[in-house]
Amino acid sequence: MLHVSNVPEPPVRSEEAHKGTHGKLLVVGGSATSLGAPMLAARAAYRVGCGYVRVALPRKMMAAGLSTLPEAVGVDRDDLRAAIADSQAIVVGPGLGTDAEADMLLDEVLASDLPTVLDADALNLLAARDAMPVLPQQAVLTPHPGEMARLTGASVPHDDAGRERLAAASTFGRVLVLKGPRTLVCDGTTLYRNTTGDSTLAKAGTGDVLAGVIGAFLAAGMPAFDAAVLGVHRHGLAGELVGRRLGRHGALASDIADAMAEVLR
Repeated sequence: MLHVSNVPEPPVRSEEAHKGTHGKLLVVGGSATSLGAPMLAARAAYRVGCGYVRVALPRKMMAAGLSTLPEAVGVDRDDLRAAIADSQAIVVGPGLGTDAEADMLLDEVLASDLPTVLDADALNLLAARDAMPVLPQQAVLTPHPGEMARLTGASVPHDDAGRERLAAASTFGRVLVLKGPRTLVCDGTTLYRNTTGDSTLAKAGTGDVLAGVIGAFLAAGMPAFDAAVLGVHRHGLAGELVGRRLGRHGALASDIADAMAEVLR
């Protein structure tokens, strides 16, 4: 296993840029009890430079979701296939739920083979299946320890060496981001241990922010491993920045999303 510490540079932003030249991202998520999660992912994606972010929400929740982020473009889930065809990367799972409709939406996403971040309920849906389906070649799985335990059937060790062994053995042939203190990024042959971040990030919604950040870098054309390493590193820096400004106790995930712009600057 090759250990790396180098963090890739963010995508260069051309002076001739327009909204179609810096990535089109599709976020598939949201349910009756979790509307904020996909909107946080979309907000973070915009904050790190994504040019165009669509959010596929339940139709009855569309107006409420878009009212929190007017820059996002709503997608009726009945038109999901057309939205996928006009996207360069996908984030699937934040707030999605685990019912039969959510499972069908996940299948539509996986069939596209677009670069995809599989987060939150997408991971729970995968864990409930008898076998792991074929994942997109440029897929990034972003489990926290509980989701990782469900995916692998093994508890996640607390020590760094044990976490690294589990990550190396459980990449599913794709890029794995095992979240937690010193988040790990692994593709089966190369491993990165993150050194940024603090307990400011110990708040609901910060994982959705990370998913949106990685998704934006995928949409900009970065390889999956590089997008994950850059996203994890900068996300941690944003947590530190907000913690210094507001205190570690009171920061919100939306504060982390907004701080991504300052970190990249």
